Amino acid sequence: MTCKNCSEEASGHYCSNCGQKTTVARLTLASLASQLSEGVFQINRGFFFTLKELFVRPGHSIRAFLGGKRKNHFKPIAYAFLISTVYFFLTRALGTETILNDAISGFAEGGNHKSDLSALTWFADRYSYTILLFLPVYALASFLAFKGTGYNFVEHVVLNAYIIGQQTLIYILYAITSYLTGDTELLALAIVVMSITYQLFVFWQFFSKQGAILILLRSLATYILYLLFLTPLTLVLLWMFSIIK
Repeated sequence: MTCKNCSEEASGHYCSNCGQKTTVARLTLASLASQLSEGVFQINRGFFFTLKELFVRPGHSIRAFLGGKRKNHFKPIAYAFLISTVYFFLTRALGTETILNDAISGFAEGGNHKSDLSALTWFADRYSYTILLFLPVYALASFLAFKGTGYNFVEHVVLNAYIIGQQTLIYILYAITSYLTGDTELLALAIVVMSITYQLFVFWQFFSKQGAILILLRSLATYILYLLFLTPLTLVLLWMFSIIK
């Protein structure tokens, strides 16, 4: 058989050339969950390779990962969780706020939302877990928006986990820059534009057979669906928080 990672001929359970398993199954939710505990403390296993690939050729790299070339890649859920954790603790060390905290502050300024604010702040203080909580919601939105392209829901979870991880690196850049130079509306706008542009770039590479206009329209549909799904989910979480409290 041919190794899916290095394309060399292989026999047995592992490739003698690269060491990856010769049988690479399609990803499932269970396998993704197991990767979180396996990958967070194994920085040496593909972290910097993945970081570089996700900046240089993100869509192609993620497609290769889903196609079976997984030996050199850091696991997607662990990648998003690790970088989100670093971002959260960095903002605490610098005395700045996360993107989520800024959004909550903007929400509070819109009116009297003290009860809602306490619940949202609770989630913001658990930033990494909140990101993982909303990841399936965004994956569902992109899965529906790009339905018919050959990728299942779990593979959209992988796609968006890598995107979120890399977008969080952009937020880290924002946290450091705003700390050094002072937070400005122009800087905040630039970070938002960079984040959205990066996601469009990933979709453009990943769904390259779709055509630029169709990818743009489906990306817009992803954002719209995400907001439609996120609103009732947020209301449910706020309701649950009020009951527990």
